[in-house]
Order: sequence, then structure tokens, then C-alpha cells
Amino acid sequence: MARGDRESRLKKEVPKKALSEAERALVETQNGFRQYDGMVAHIQTGIEANRFDLKLWIILELNREAVRGLTDNPGSFRNGPIEINGASYIPPAHEDVPKFLEEMCEYVNSNWSQSPLHLSAYVAWRLNWIHPFEDGNGRTSRAVAYLVFCVRARMMLPGKKSLPERIAEDKKPYYAALEDADRADAKGRCDVSSMEALFESLIAAQVKEVAKASADRSTSSTRRPLMTTRDEKQRWRVWSVFCHWNFWTLVVVPIFVVFLAAYLARNWPVEKAPPPKTGRPSAPFPSENP
Repeated sequence: MARGDRESRLKKEVPKKALSEAERALVETQNGFRQYDGMVAHIQTGIEANRFDLKLWIILELNREAVRGLTDNPGSFRNGPIEINGASYIPPAHEDVPKFLEEMCEYVNSNWSQSPLHLSAYVAWRLNWIHPFEDGNGRTSRAVAYLVFCVRARMMLPGKKSLPERIAEDKKPYYAALEDADRADAKGRCDVSSMEALFESLIAAQVKEVAKASADRSTSSTRRPLMTTRDEKQRWRVWSVFCHWNFWTLVVVPIFVVFLAAYLARNWPVEKAPPPKTGRPSAPFPSENP
């Protein structure tokens, strides 16, 4: 290399301090909030734009928020082979990760007419199957699947506990659905029906919980009792009209004013003029004696 030429080299990162279990749990919790906020932002953008394309950078961004401070390269593809404890398959080589992710995004975008359940179930399984990251693969796949479901359904599902949180509470059915899809894939079929059924039940529970909470608030709030008979309803209507301030200001008060004016017009004391005098009128000047 000639003198004065530029030379590039990778910057060495300072090794991260090992985190205790409590510290790691705290970081994961904080990252979970950030990942959720990012997911919601993408959902709102997709719904408002009335158009959505699943892109690699969205997946990388959600993984970066999930593992920030936990790995050396958050939001980056793994650079070597990876093993999954308890899984019956081996994830693809790291060189093939970008290709498989591109194919997954293409499948979602070109089959956008499919149901939200199918597309989200497919993403949850396929992203787990690819396992593109060193850490946070499960959290990222569940976030991306929920993102796809909400945008495709054109609504942000209500509820304090979302689909990813419900899966994290009990992962056994989730793992079983992943294994069913893996076995179908090994036979050359794409079958995520088990994952679709799981998502359907969890989303139904999420919506049902919101409906129950709304019903509880309605019954506990102070309201008039429900009328059971026609006569009771009619009495309630009459009493409501009688008690309403419009009834007094627009009906009672004007009638009272009219009656008061009529009464005063009839009984108000009026000063009467003195009666005219009769007989010969007096002379204007006193008479003079002759």
C-alpha cells in the first residue's frame, strides 16, 4: 500500500461485562417495552398507510430492541451455526439466513390476501425455523407475527395482555405447534394449522378478557335500575321529563309568568279619577256689590 493511502479496519469493541441474573432480567424487561413500542409504531403506520410490506429491516430492528445490551451485535444475523435445545431439527447455515428471510417476506407480501391467522402463524413458525439471530429469535418471531396479524386485520387488538405475552406465559403449546409445522416441512408440505388454532384461541381469550372487563365496569357503575315492565318504563320517562331542567325553564317558568301577569293585570290597584261635579258652575271671578 502506498504511503498516504487510506486503510480500513474493524473497530474492536470493548468486551461487555457479564450480567447477573437480576441485571439480565431487568435489561430484558426494559428491552421488551422498547420492542413493544416499536411493534405498535409499525402497526399504526401500516394501518394508516393502508399498505404494508414485510421488510428485512423491520425484523432486524425488532431484534435489536429485544437484545440491546445483551449481545455484542444486536439486530445482526448470526455469523455461525446455532443449536436449539429440545428441537428435532437443525437450523439452516448462517450463509443461507438472508435468502430464507427474503423468501419468507416474499411469501407474506405476495399472499397478503390470506387470513391474518395464516400469515401470522406462518411468520411465527418460519422465523423460528430460520433462527437468524444469536439471541432473541423467539421474542422477535412473536413480535413480527403479531405485527403482521394486526396490520392484516387492520386493527390494533385491545387488551392488556397481548398475543406474544400469552404465548410467553405457557410455551408448551407453542413449541408443539412449531414441531407440527417442522414435521410437515420435512415432508415437503407447508402446514401451520396447529399454530393457527393456537393463535385463534389466544386471541379469542384476549378479546374475551376485554369484553368481560367492560361488562364488569358497566354493572358496577351507578345507573338507574333496569325497567322490567311497560308501566315502570313509562313512569320513568315521565319522572325524567319532570326532573329535567329544560322542562322547568321552557315550560313551567313561562306558564308561571303568564299567570302572574294575568293576575296582576286583574288585581293591580288603579287610582280612579274623581267624579265630575253637577249643578251651576261657579263664576270665574268673585261678584262685586253695586
